[in-house]
Amino acid sequence: MAASKITSGTIYSFEVLPKNYARLEENLKINHLQQVKTYPLAVSNFTGSTALNLAEGDSMPFITAEPTDNTVVVATDTIDNLLQHESLNNLTLAKIDIEGAELLALQGATSLLQKQLACVWIMEINDCVNNFGYQQDDLINFLQDYDYGLYEYNADRNQIIPTTLNQQKGNNFLVIANSLLDFVRDRLSA
Repeated sequence: MAASKITSGTIYSFEVLPKNYARLEENLKINHLQQVKTYPLAVSNFTGSTALNLAEGDSMPFITAEPTDNTVVVATDTIDNLLQHESLNNLTLAKIDIEGAELLALQGATSLLQKQLACVWIMEINDCVNNFGYQQDDLINFLQDYDYGLYEYNADRNQIIPTTLNQQKGNNFLVIANSLLDFVRDRLSA
């Protein structure tokens, strides 16, 4: 767990699934981790609520317009709104893995993206985006509008390397503010 390695700063964690949120809170308590702020909601491009179908078995939850017995109404908020009261001078690393809803979350983080406060995002980009009515290229174009590029990390050389959706092996990418590449490279070489 990343929080056990952080000696200063704060980790912000957003978890929409009630069972997972309870497990997160329990783990933080058991491990005496106090530098984590948790939010029991979905990050999106609006503040309000949405219906989430919890599905059955190993299926991933999804937003639905037609409620079923497995549907719960969950709170939504934007990252910009949630973090506006925090004194963030920088946000070194952000990880986002929300099964295709990444564009919705980033549309709610335009202030953060515009200021390039988050220099590195770890992001899974796959075909789950289709479940939310957009394509992978829509997400990439949105990020490029804020001058972020796609990169992969080469552990053997301890380097970040520019990549594309077609070049990358797997679905996990580093999305880095192009203006902060030297900062990221300096941190890697330190």
